[in-house]
Formats: sequence, structure tokens, C-alpha cells
Amino acid sequence: MAWTFYGADVAQLRRLAARAGSGAGSLGALQRRLGAEIAASAYWQGHDAGAFRSEWDRVHAQSLARAVAELEQMQRELTAHADQQESASAAAGAPAPSGGAAPSAGAPPTAPAGAPPSVLLTPAALSALTPRQVGRWWAGLDAAGRADFLRLYPYAAGNTDGLPVDTRIEANRVAAGTRLAELEREGRGSTEEAQYLRNTVKGNIRLAAYDPSKGNLIQMIGDYDGSTTTVLTYVPGTFATAGDFYAGSAQKMAAYLQQSDPTGRTAAFVYKNSEFPQDGTFRQSADKAFGEAAGRKLAAFESGLADQNPSGARTVAVSHSWGEAAVASSEMYGTHYDRQISLSGAWMPEGWKADPGTAYDHFAYDFDALATAQGLGLVGDKYPLADPAFTKHIYDDPARNIVLGPVKITTDPMAKIDNHSLIANAQDARNRAAREDVAKLIFGGRR
Repeated sequence: MAWTFYGADVAQLRRLAARAGSGAGSLGALQRRLGAEIAASAYWQGHDAGAFRSEWDRVHAQSLARAVAELEQMQRELTAHADQQESASAAAGAPAPSGGAAPSAGAPPTAPAGAPPSVLLTPAALSALTPRQVGRWWAGLDAAGRADFLRLYPYAAGNTDGLPVDTRIEANRVAAGTRLAELEREGRGSTEEAQYLRNTVKGNIRLAAYDPSKGNLIQMIGDYDGSTTTVLTYVPGTFATAGDFYAGSAQKMAAYLQQSDPTGRTAAFVYKNSEFPQDGTFRQSADKAFGEAAGRKLAAFESGLADQNPSGARTVAVSHSWGEAAVASSEMYGTHYDRQISLSGAWMPEGWKADPGTAYDHFAYDFDALATAQGLGLVGDKYPLADPAFTKHIYDDPARNIVLGPVKITTDPMAKIDNHSLIANAQDARNRAAREDVAKLIFGGRR
């Protein structure tokens, strides 16, 4: 694959620097004006007023100050880059690129002359905002400001919750191309990762998150637009890695369910926006703090989707094994799902309560390694198999076994472990009844 390097447009860099400086000045002025008015206000007294003034000093004013500092730093960096490019071009004997050239085909439209400058925020400043605030910020940017952000911060554009899904997909397509070029330079262009990224660059694979340094990888299957009627999030199990996405195994159940929608109007997001447990002792899998941190990230992603989901679209979460811990924990942080399906799900955090507006179902085989661990109290007291909120769908173990009264034994020592994985298998014929029942539950009728 051929890759072309383009020098920076000096005039554009200087315009961006000026806009960053203008934004810093505007935010700084706003911070000072609000601070003065809050301090001088004689119309609001009492405990709540004092508490708010204290919170303004400790939190809000500091957040604005950090944003101003980030914009000022951006202005300095952009100015330095422009100076460096100008010097390099002069040394080469060629004029520095100017802003007078005609835009290339497909370039984003620019703001009309005289339009107020958009306030570009850095990724660090955006991280202090909620997904809803990010969405509002993005909606307030002009076309030139959006193009500038995508150009300057492609990884942030592809991974910041609250930005439009189509924007994230396009940014991640660019980021995938950058990573693919690295692999090709290193002689790893024939690996599964490289082929996966090659398909991403071509648009055959669409990523709503992609940042290998942070373990972020969310693949979208189906179309997410105004005609979408079901938004499905699939969270795979305990040992999920990016390699499972590259090999295609992590997406199979989500793809099967998406294709089971007779209307074809389901968008499925296969979710891995953090590192999943990888320890063979399963201590990390049972670590409540680790699971709740994953749930907080999932809740942020779902919050960003919530403002974009078409009106009336159903939200469905399907999770396997430890993935249930992340999904249930996201509910603790305010996420609502119309339906929540556990495939041999692990646990819910302490304090979890079923959402009255959610339908809960649990699918598993009767001979399951996790169920044994749950029965022995190794994963805590709250888990789908024992919680009355979940309707149980339990299937007969397909392995060779012997039933002795209430006890089932087998000659296959791996049967319980195999069954735990089997319930989430979209291809094995032994799991056909279970996976078809899951699809019927989702698409056979609306709750």
C-alpha cells in the first residue's frame, strides 16, 4: 500500500492557533465574569448558596481554568509547528503552503467569512465533560472547527463518548490506516491484525472505538441511522482480547443476532472499551472494583449513544460471563436497557437492583463451571442464576454424562468449562436451540 506524506499548511496552522487563543480569551473572560457575579451576589444566601460558591471555587472555576490553559498550550504548539514548517519550507527552497489553494475534493466545508470562531477543546479538556456536554459542544462547532478537531486529534475523535457515531467511525478508519502503515513498515502486514485494519480502512469493518494503547475496540455491525429500531450492545466474556476481534470470534454472536432481525434494522455494537480480565486465577474476574470501573466506561459509551438513538429504538444488552459484571455495573451508573440478557453471566455489584423497566433473562447450561463457582460462593452473593429478576432458560448439558438422582456426573473433565463457552457460541450446532431462543426473545415481539 502506498502512503503519501503531506506538509502542514502554515496559514491554516496559524488560523487554528488564533482560534485557540481567541477561545482561551473568551473562556477566561467568562470565568472571571461568572466568578465576580457569584462572589458579589447578595440575592442568594444560606447554606446552599455557600455550598455552591465553595463548589464553584473548588470544581467549576478550576475546570474552566484548565480548559483555558489547554487552549493556550494548543495555541503555542500550533504556532511552533507553523514556524517549524515555514523554516523547513524556506530551507528547501519552496514556498510554504498557503491557505489560498483550492480545497481538495471531499474536503469539509469551511465557515463563512466573518463567522465567530469555534472553541476547539483539547482531549484533556473534553475528558472533564459528560458525554452529553461533549455532544452539545460538537453541535456548536462550525464545519471548519469539526474538520480541525478531526485533523488534530484523530484518536480522541474516534474514542470520545458523546461524539456522533459516524464521526467516530471515520476518525477510527484514519487511525487504523496509521496503525496499518506501522505494521507494514515492521514487516507484519500479513498478520490478522493487519488484515482487520485493512478491512477497516476499506470500510468493510466499522469501529466506534479504536485505541490499542488503552484496549479500546468497539465494532459496529449493521446500520446505525434514523431507521434503526434496535440498538444492541454485546459484551464478550472474561478473556476477550483485541486478537479475538482480529480473528473474528468476538463478534460472531452479535453478528448472528443482528442478522436474526427480520427487519434488518438492528445496529449491534461489540464492546471492548477497556482491558478485560486475563488472569487464570479468576481473581480479577471477581474483583468488584475492576468490574465497576468497566461498568463506568460502558455507561459513558451508552450515555453517548442515548442522545443519538432514533426515537423509539429499543436498547438491548447481551453479555457473556464476566461481561455481565460490566453491564450490571453500567446500570449502577444510570444506564437503562429495555432488555438485558445474560449468557452464563458472572455477577452484579453490591447494591444492584433490577430496573423496573427492563426485562432480564439468563441463559445457561445446567452443567457449567461458573455456576459451580457461584454455588460455592466464589463470585459473591448476587448473580443472574440466583436473582429472581432474571427469567431462567436452562439447557441440558450436551456432553456425555450420567445422572445419579439430583447429581450429574461426566467422563469429560472439561465439560463444565466447555458448556460455559458454548452458551455464547453462534456456530456450534449443539448451541442452536439456545441461540435461536435468544434471537426469538429479542425479535419475536417487543416488550
